[in-house]
Amino acid sequence: MPSSSAAHRPEYRHSFERVSALLIRFAKTGALSAGAGLLLYLGLAAFADGVRQPHLWLTLAIGGAGLAHLAWRLASTLRSGEAHIGRFSVCRRAGQPVGYWLYVGFVAAMKLCLAAIVALAVWRLATQSA
Repeated sequence: MPSSSAAHRPEYRHSFERVSALLIRFAKTGALSAGAGLLLYLGLAAFADGVRQPHLWLTLAIGGAGLAHLAWRLASTLRSGEAHIGRFSVCRRAGQPVGYWLYVGFVAAMKLCLAAIVALAVWRLATQSA
């Protein structure tokens, strides 16, 4: 007579393997994030000691990286005609034009907002160091 335990059924064993693989991925991501966060904190603490207006320089560094990412994302979306919204959802220009152009407009608006923040940081750095 077959065992009635859920752990011995093949379909449940497969789901347990998937859950354990997911937990291992979470642990790796957590360890990587904690290490990167600690290095970022130590780097920022060392940076802030020797520089005037460190928050403006950090705004330039992080905002510049964000602008580069948004520019790349907008260019790849316009070039391919596919907007990757989230992890599993794709909105195509031909099939869903309203959703596609809403996404393009949203990314462009975020890029303009971030560009304004970076420009303000540049302006404040230029006026305070002169």
